[in-house]
Amino acid sequence: MKVFQKNRAVFLIPWLTDFAGFLVIFAVGRDLAETNADLARMGVVGACFPSALGMTSVCSGWLSDHLGRRPMILAGLVLLMACLYAAAGYHYIPAYVIGGIGLGMIYPPCVAWLTQGCAASGARSAMSRMLILFCLSWNLGMLSGQVAGGWLFEMDTLYPLLTGACLATAAMIVAVLSPPTAASAMHDEGHSAKNDLAHRAQAASFARLSRVANLGGAFSMSTIIFLFPHTAVDVGIDSGIHGVLLGATRVVIVLVYLLMHFTSFWHFNLVTAMTSQSLAFLGMLLLAFAGNVWWIAVALVAAAQVQGYNYFSGLYYSTAGSSDERRGASSGLHEATISAGIAVGALAGGILGAHWHPRAPYSLGAVVIVVLMITQVVVRKKAGMMLVRQTSGTGPRPPLLSP
Repeated sequence: MKVFQKNRAVFLIPWLTDFAGFLVIFAVGRDLAETNADLARMGVVGACFPSALGMTSVCSGWLSDHLGRRPMILAGLVLLMACLYAAAGYHYIPAYVIGGIGLGMIYPPCVAWLTQGCAASGARSAMSRMLILFCLSWNLGMLSGQVAGGWLFEMDTLYPLLTGACLATAAMIVAVLSPPTAASAMHDEGHSAKNDLAHRAQAASFARLSRVANLGGAFSMSTIIFLFPHTAVDVGIDSGIHGVLLGATRVVIVLVYLLMHFTSFWHFNLVTAMTSQSLAFLGMLLLAFAGNVWWIAVALVAAAQVQGYNYFSGLYYSTAGSSDERRGASSGLHEATISAGIAVGALAGGILGAHWHPRAPYSLGAVVIVVLMITQVVVRKKAGMMLVRQTSGTGPRPPLLSP
């Protein structure tokens, strides 16, 4: 509880920044769709944002471990303001590159700031509490940006960007006024250092599997984030309903987060991960053929839940599997794998949609999910064989509980 009380203002930062960031993404995507931009251009523009975010996340996480969390976050917010200015001038590619770099400088330091000193063992550990609140915060920002973006865009195309500038300014004020990162924090009562080390080793091994899953889930969701505006316009869905549909996916994702926070059945369990990814596969196939708004809504919900599962499990394994001193770098790598999947999904999906069929990107997303599901099973099976050789004394000793 003391950890939360000290860092509670920091939870406003991911909400404010994602609110502002997704106002930009909604306004740019909708404007491109309404001005008849082809899917290839929408894919190229969309890929710029996550590409910049992913590459920056790895560096910013490591730098925040050495230079501090607050300076990195403030620098990212300055770039977010520059992104909003560039988007207002219809310079969409520079805006997305700058905005991606800015958000990449915010997420990993923010996670490290919030979870420093937290114990990881248990379904509702101190770390899990901080992570669920972080996830609720940025998802509320994403939901706010998607829903408000639709309403603001209907009034004036510049209103989402002006609102984003106000939100980014508020985030800067919060970052400046928040107390500095604590050198240590209170651990859960009865916390065992020995148990924490074992849990850390196990989480670090599962973090590698989660990064493979991140690529598939992010790839499929990328086609929805950056290419669905074309489908919405094509089907005749107005911008207000478009925003509500995307907002509904955020609600589903948040519900998945809450379920995972209050339970532990999914901890180090590949079966639950495969179930979530299978449902997403079906959702992407349905989205490729759905002909009305109701079936599209069902497809979006089915596809969205994997984003909730992959993000929370990957973030949990990445943070629980690292020490305080390396948490920024570990969180940065987690964000980078998601961003890589988003970037490739937007680019490949856009090109495929432009040269084959507008709904083809969703089918491609389904294929990618299946391929990476098979990859995870193969990796896990090989790890099991290594453990057998280890226990029989016929092979080299692998890392503890390596997947």
